[in-house]
Amino acid sequence: MTDPLDVLEIEQYEAPEETSGAVTTEVRGAIEFAFVGSGQGGCRIATEFYNLGYRKTIVVNTAPQDLTAVPLPAAQKLLLDIGASGAGKDMSRGEQAAVKHGQAISDLMRHVFGKVDHIMICVSGGGGSGGGSAIPLILQAKKYLAYCGYDDVDKRVGVVLSIPTRGEAMAPRIASNAFDLATKLSELAENSMITPLVVIDNDKFNKLYPRVPVVDFLPTVNRSVAQLFDHFNRLPLNDSEFISFDPEDYRSVIRAGGHCVFGVTTVKGIDGESAVEERHIAEALRANLERTLLAGGFDLAHAGVAGCVIVGGRKMFAEVAGLRSAIDYSFDTLSQIAPNATVHRGLYQRESEVLSAYTILSGLPRPAERYAELARLARRSYP
Repeated sequence: MTDPLDVLEIEQYEAPEETSGAVTTEVRGAIEFAFVGSGQGGCRIATEFYNLGYRKTIVVNTAPQDLTAVPLPAAQKLLLDIGASGAGKDMSRGEQAAVKHGQAISDLMRHVFGKVDHIMICVSGGGGSGGGSAIPLILQAKKYLAYCGYDDVDKRVGVVLSIPTRGEAMAPRIASNAFDLATKLSELAENSMITPLVVIDNDKFNKLYPRVPVVDFLPTVNRSVAQLFDHFNRLPLNDSEFISFDPEDYRSVIRAGGHCVFGVTTVKGIDGESAVEERHIAEALRANLERTLLAGGFDLAHAGVAGCVIVGGRKMFAEVAGLRSAIDYSFDTLSQIAPNATVHRGLYQRESEVLSAYTILSGLPRPAERYAELARLARRSYP
């Protein structure tokens, strides 16, 4: 479990303990999230949220052997039995399985979730179970939230979508699955029928961190995404002596529709011995947006809502000359990068003498160039 005012450590988490019956979340955040993981990739993503304390998590799969390997309590797993060993790469089979077992999925949500604010569906774009089940699971989540008494269910269901590396997408079937699902989900997001749509581009992460060992690659990606997502959910509940990024600010970002990207940058070279140039932090902030862990190719100028939270040490805030004006300049930089966005700001201090800038933008259109590449690999046409 991470503290949003401490330095982010994506490598560590506590092993989950099995629970039964009603599930209580261990996370105190601005929004009470529940997670649904589907397919092998989606289950892995959802597991990382569970490990961080989001205990209101369920996982489903058509492959019994893959479901058995997921380290969640048995009462929070559901086999979508279709009389075979899984959907393979056939998304139509994954869709049929989710539709067939719709009532069982709904029952499991009631058993595990209770009353929640927002449901996130986690899927991988290359497979059959997760990709095929995504749309039925979105519909089931909306029905469940309506059952909970909400009338704005479109603003309370989001998706975490993982898209394959270029190497993986060299197989036309995988590229075709990823392209089809990404296109469908983007249409929903851009029409505010789901929010947010978080795209994890494994190829982008692969290029940024080429030295991550093969065995650690996917766990590191998934853990990084979960920890960053968790940080933004926790930050708004902390008090600030300066500028607060409050829960309503965060909710406005999450419910803005469109695609959502976020990232974190540690600003180096700041101490009490010399003044800080205004451009120093602003350049780090810009690098944070350009080198986000999740995905690239978004036109940030079209973001609808954004948040920028800067967290630094108490001694640093007291002693570093020019730091406040440099921070203000970095906030203004984000407003220039995303001129059409409502930008929410936050400034917090902590004991650790590290300056970090966290950024989140939503309401973005799809990364068209990346989707066009998937279309080419799938041997499909793209507008």
